[in-house]
Amino acid sequence: MGAEARCADEGLLSKTHENKVEKLQPQGGSHPAEHRTGQETKNLIEYVVVHEMVHLIEPMHSNQFILILHKNYPTWREARTELNQLSLTAEVWRE
Repeated sequence: MGAEARCADEGLLSKTHENKVEKLQPQGGSHPAEHRTGQETKNLIEYVVVHEMVHLIEPMHSNQFILILHKNYPTWREARTELNQLSLTAEVWRE
């Protein structure tokens, strides 16, 4: 079981965040961001990780959340825009 699934099982991710993490998972052997360079994909994953870590401090997308996120990831707006433009679908896992 991956770290994301463990976090979801332990209630550390909200359903919305759990779905976003699932959307970053590979599907059918291909990666949804395979047309991007490795560095671009790494940057998007880094944004998601920092975003979720900020939620450990500030659960809501409040002004305080934005201040903390901006301090720790100054290009978060660009990364968020790029991530939101991806055509992602959630993979259904069967064990």
